[in-house]
Amino acid sequence: GMDSFNVLVPNSGCEAGKLDYAQYAEVRTNVALAQEELLEIQTDQEQVCETFGLHPQLGDIQSLYNQREVSFFANVGPLVEPVTKEEFQLNSVRLPLSLFAHNIQTKATETNVPQSTSSTGVIGRIADELTAQGYVSGSYSIEGTNSALVGDPNAPSPPIDFVNAYNGAETFDPYGINDRILPAVLNITSGGNSLFGETWGRAVHQTIERSDVLNDALENSELQTSFPSALDRTNY
Repeated sequence: GMDSFNVLVPNSGCEAGKLDYAQYAEVRTNVALAQEELLEIQTDQEQVCETFGLHPQLGDIQSLYNQREVSFFANVGPLVEPVTKEEFQLNSVRLPLSLFAHNIQTKATETNVPQSTSSTGVIGRIADELTAQGYVSGSYSIEGTNSALVGDPNAPSPPIDFVNAYNGAETFDPYGINDRILPAVLNITSGGNSLFGETWGRAVHQTIERSDVLNDALENSELQTSFPSALDRTNY
């Protein structure tokens, strides 16, 4: 995972009594970055430090920040209600479930309901509400299944479409399937005689159709915006 405390480091001009580089180095001990290695960035708003430092391997992010294309949000995390250090230690207020468990906190961020592990996603709920109000909405993921996009299964919102981050909207290719199971796959949308089978068949059929439509739309589109190469996810 990414060590966030070595991504954005207090550097210079820090307010008295606030976290500064000396405190950072004392707490982080042998994993602290040397101050001379940091990539300096200036703050132009009222912040606790006049300059911060980025990890030395984040030169592309430094360039994007200087071009005003990147912002940093520090000390962000799920909360059920405001809490102090003392209240946390006494467990006297409601806290997010499974604090310090990366997978649960990731899901809490995606659902914005940290007191539950079974909530729908925040973007999915937005899509459901927009659909209910008569707007056309769509959800697309380039990172596989994402809890943030999951809405109410009983709502009439469109299903989530998946786009491969490298290959785009891939269509169903029957020729890439083992010959032994190909007939069953090709017949999978027939549904059978059960409610489960019919539901499964409709879902698969809809998925194949939507992937074809999305692939055609993307294949026949031309980008009007040039994106910096530093945003290429393969760089990181």
